[in-house]
Amino acid sequence: MDFIIEPLIGAVIGCFTNYIALKMLFRPYEPKKLFGKILPFTPGLIPKRRAQIARAIGDVVERDLLDGKAVAAALCGEEITGKVVDFLMEFSVELEDEGNAVSADIFVDSEQKNSPSQFVAEAVSRLNIKEPVSEELYRYMNEKISGNIMARFISDSLMRELADSLADKLQSYLSEDGKQVISKAADDEIRKLSGMSVEEILVKYGADTMKIRGKIADSYQELVEKKSGSMLEAVRISAIVEDKINAMNMRELEDMIFAVMKRELNAIVYLGAFIGLLLGMLNLVI
Repeated sequence: MDFIIEPLIGAVIGCFTNYIALKMLFRPYEPKKLFGKILPFTPGLIPKRRAQIARAIGDVVERDLLDGKAVAAALCGEEITGKVVDFLMEFSVELEDEGNAVSADIFVDSEQKNSPSQFVAEAVSRLNIKEPVSEELYRYMNEKISGNIMARFISDSLMRELADSLADKLQSYLSEDGKQVISKAADDEIRKLSGMSVEEILVKYGADTMKIRGKIADSYQELVEKKSGSMLEAVRISAIVEDKINAMNMRELEDMIFAVMKRELNAIVYLGAFIGLLLGMLNLVI
């Protein structure tokens, strides 16, 4: 019976020792004490070296797996670039009615609370149109009376004075009363855009959306290529990975690793049984 029992005992011992060795990678999770002294091999290898392992894994991930070039290449891929462009082009412009004025959070000044139309009205009212309008009126009157009998009664200085006077009145109206007219007209136009996407607005005003899409894609890829390295440095991937591993429950980490590597770990246990069986048979021969 010895030629059967001894190999079987060797197989059981080999299987059991490998199984215990695998379990000791994680267990016990906490150090065990006897008479105030920590017992050897407690805690398990991975819990004991968790901080060093977490730091090493974080460094490897940041240095070799998620370097700036790899991240930039992934983010600049055709699929992601297309999604970024689609997101921007499909962004809906939502405007709110506040009395008679239209406002949007992205346009409204947090302190002055001016609506977009008020900004436009203020900007237009500050334009100096007197000189160009006066010149245009003077040129227009000259064209109309040139070669006409009226040219004999209207001198050049009178036409200049009349053009300046009209330009003054228009400038005064623009500065004083024109704000309300411009603001209302701008409000009416902006109100039509509420709920429309950026692409729909561009189409409405005859813009080349394909060209704009291309410009957005180029600008996005250029930004990623230039800034991906500095962004990763600011994010500190290694620190994030290290913190996540250190924060994991050891039982959850053990279950995860054994679930992923179940076949390989079982193979190690079976290998121990096989080696124990061979050693038991070799012992009989010797």
